[in-house]
Amino acid sequence: MPRKDKTSGKVSPGSFIIPGVIELVGILLLILKLLDNDEESTSLTVNIILITGFVQIGTKIVSIAYFENEVQDIFLWIHKLFELHENTILAEIIREHLYKTQKLASLVLRIIVSLFGLTYISMIIYFYKTQYDFMKVPFIMDDYPLIHRIVSSIFLTFTTFFVVTADSTLVVLGIYLIGAFNTISSLVKTLNDSKNIPDAGKLLTDAVIFHGEVLRKLMSFYDIFYYVFLIQIATSVFFLLFHFYLLIYVLDNFAYYTMISASLGQFGIFCIFGQIIHTTTERIFTDLYQTVWYEMKIEDQRILLMMMKISQKTYGLKAAGMYDINLDMFIQVIKLCYSFCTILYNLA
Repeated sequence: MPRKDKTSGKVSPGSFIIPGVIELVGILLLILKLLDNDEESTSLTVNIILITGFVQIGTKIVSIAYFENEVQDIFLWIHKLFELHENTILAEIIREHLYKTQKLASLVLRIIVSLFGLTYISMIIYFYKTQYDFMKVPFIMDDYPLIHRIVSSIFLTFTTFFVVTADSTLVVLGIYLIGAFNTISSLVKTLNDSKNIPDAGKLLTDAVIFHGEVLRKLMSFYDIFYYVFLIQIATSVFFLLFHFYLLIYVLDNFAYYTMISASLGQFGIFCIFGQIIHTTTERIFTDLYQTVWYEMKIEDQRILLMMMKISQKTYGLKAAGMYDINLDMFIQVIKLCYSFCTILYNLA
């Protein structure tokens, strides 16, 4: 369970109520359409996927909005990393890693926007081309399809904006936290240079302080996205299973391929982040062990041992605090979906 924080929930109610209400109304309209008994199996499957998507996105945007203060606190901390530090070695390392982190964050954000943007455009074109209204507006007769179509487009636009905003926030925070852990590793590696041994105590002290700051921000990151990780994994598996089912019937439809790409990309980013965070936190202990500790003063060796003790515990993304989100999970889910698709194909 996420930790209780004094600042949690002390935000404007509208910041999370408005997007939550929009997604809730969208889910209700999708359910009304789903209850239409005249729809074929493919259309029903599309609506089930959309309902699941609205639930996932609603959870993300509400979680981020509810923990707005914590999100702002992490972003302010990232901003302070750009400021000058008394330790010139630490300042140089941070500057180097921040430059790399900015480039990586920019690249991943472009991929997210492009992926979901293409999916949004292809879905709009498909729904208008097939004249399929995936939402049913109450009290409006089916004789007015344009109204249903406009309302469907409006909710799809809001939902796309919400998912891009939520995933971009998660990605940026995750990338900068990974960059911070890499900074610690680089700082520790400077101790292998003999000219830095006399200042090992100062370097290690700064490393311990910075490591503590990063771990606190990582814990806040876990709190913000605790339920998001669980919902993301559950719905991603659900998405992929139903997408593979749809492909059996609509192999020539470009819209479904973009939907699968978006689902795979979103799920893949989570698994990759989880793997990288685990690897980078684990590497800090190894880097400390490989330093020339035997050339340091006794008091410096004690600081080193203390940091090694702290670094023994590795961190990574977890769903419900139990299931590791990493590349192994990604491979297992893909294998499950492939097996599911093969069974359905043989039955069909």
